[in-house]
Amino acid sequence: MTTPVVVADASIGVKIFCREPGTEEVLALVDRARTGAVVIAVDPLFIYETLRNVRRKRGAVVALQAWDDLHDLGFAVVPLDADLVRDAFAQADDLQCDLYDAFSAGLAAAMGVPLYSADARAHSGFPGVVLVDVQEDA
Repeated sequence: MTTPVVVADASIGVKIFCREPGTEEVLALVDRARTGAVVIAVDPLFIYETLRNVRRKRGAVVALQAWDDLHDLGFAVVPLDADLVRDAFAQADDLQCDLYDAFSAGLAAAMGVPLYSADARAHSGFPGVVLVDVQEDA
């Protein structure tokens, strides 16, 4: 039996480090990943976007600690390649969202797995998206 895979966008990453609605649900998902019950895959922009938003919300000291902690979480960072770029452009068109928001949707579509997001503006139109206590600007 293979381990189920999900894709998380940066709005999910932010909830790991910023106490806000939906944090408990995200931490439960992270705990499932730590036990090997699920693999969390992320696009190459995930770390940058997560750190940018954590810094904006909690400051540089917390963001630097988040940088260290992200390495320990064991997320599968899928490298940027031509296929992912094409998939992101397709999702940006389909979802009518910014390209940087479309990378996680493109990755989830390419992998055929669920997308976890707290960004309803960008991802509510993605088939089967799991929206975690939505925030306005992830």
